[in-house]
Formats: sequence, C-alpha cells, structure tokens
Amino acid sequence: MAKSIHNPEAMKEMLNRLGKLKENTPRVWGTMSPAAMLTHLSAQLRIALNDLKAEPEYPEIIQKVIKFGGLNFPWIRNMQAPKPMQISDTASFEVEKDSFIIWLNKFSNTPTNKSFKPHPFLGKLNHHEWGQLVYKHLDHHFRQFGI
Repeated sequence: MAKSIHNPEAMKEMLNRLGKLKENTPRVWGTMSPAAMLTHLSAQLRIALNDLKAEPEYPEIIQKVIKFGGLNFPWIRNMQAPKPMQISDTASFEVEKDSFIIWLNKFSNTPTNKSFKPHPFLGKLNHHEWGQLVYKHLDHHFRQFGI
C-alpha cells in the first residue's frame, strides 16, 4: 500500500526531512527556492482544506487519467503545477516553513469522515487518496532539494 501523510510514521518521516531543509539548501532540479517550494506545498494543503480556491483545470475524464497516473506512477521532474500552486512571491524561509507546518498539521489531523475539496488536476479524491497525494508531493519536492 502506498504511503499516506495520515500515517503517523509517514508524517514523522516528512517532518524529519523538513528539518534538514535550510534557506540555502541547493536544489537538484527546477527553479524554486526552498521558501517557494514550501509555499507551493502549503498551497496544495490549503486547496484540500478549502482555504485556497482552485477551479478544475481539466474535464472530469482527463482528471481520472491524471489521478490514476499521479497516484500510481513515479513523478517526472519539472511538472506543471495547478494555477493556484504556481508560486511567484514568498515570505521569508522561516515564515513559509512555520506556515507549512501549520497547514500540514491541519491536513494530517483531519478526521477520516471529513471530505476534502477536489484537486484542480486530479478531481475528487477520498481521504486516503489525498493523504497519499500529499505524501508523494512532499517526497517529490524534498527530493528536489536532496532531502
């Protein structure tokens, strides 16, 4: 079974990896700074928790294909992000890190009977699928910075 951020061990793993990220950690690929990456990750959590509006960017049939691929196959580098997750401005690294931790805790502590908002690319996701997607997204970007 794929890892989910709702699993306490997976959450602990990601928080440990986050602890290794510094303001000046060099990226392995892409253009985001560590602060921008954290803002980008927070945006995904805010979408799920209905704090950031995100319209569907593809028809439902395309979303189902993207969902299947996104949850079941490795991700490529430099993928296109949904519009609300395309980051052009950030606060300081520490502010973005603190904000990310708050959103991650809110997301991971959401009860299993609560539904999340649809993802702009993947559409409707159940609680476990959202947890799996968040874990995979964090892993992808932490690898981007070698952590």
